[in-house]
Amino acid sequence: MSAVFEGYLPLPEGFGSRGGPVWQTDVLALASGREVRNQRQLAARRRYELAGPIQTDAALSALLAFFEARRGRMEGFLYRDPLDQASGTPPGATDEVLGIGDGTARRFGLVKRYGAVSERQITRPVEGSVRVSTGGTEIMGFSVLPGGVVELETPPGPGVEVRAEFGFDVPVRFDTDVLEIEREGFGAARIVRLPLIEILEGDAA
Repeated sequence: MSAVFEGYLPLPEGFGSRGGPVWQTDVLALASGREVRNQRQLAARRRYELAGPIQTDAALSALLAFFEARRGRMEGFLYRDPLDQASGTPPGATDEVLGIGDGTARRFGLVKRYGAVSERQITRPVEGSVRVSTGGTEIMGFSVLPGGVVELETPPGPGVEVRAEFGFDVPVRFDTDVLEIEREGFGAARIVRLPLIEILEGDAA
């Protein structure tokens, strides 16, 4: 797995973003007019496009230095999706089911579900944001391991639900090796388009 820098893209004030989950679906149209559809991936992959003005030379220098340090598409970093960054709204310690206890297991991976069939492994929880409950009661005896795995001090009994609340970041990389900067005047510039793509981690990657 390629490296992911544990830091954020320095976005200047006024930068906008657009994007979201992308699936890959093959659609075959039959002579009858009906369709056969095949999903080519187990989970969606997020894509984003950033654009906006850069009002100061300091902000431009920070963005340029960050892009250079990541070597274009080579090294990943963290991005806070403005539309999807927490387990629930409002969040609570019973937001997402992580698993069912069997009296032995103590480790449960963070996951966010979208409806009944789509789920997403959360590998980059925000530090200090994770709350855990067992059997509907919040507990304090747990730790968060790398990769978004919660380890409980005491294994929950058979049939006991383990749930969690969490905030999370998205590991991404630049989806370009070229940083195009358009000068608009003295001390002002604009990034016309800066694409990012999610780095899939975890078992489903």
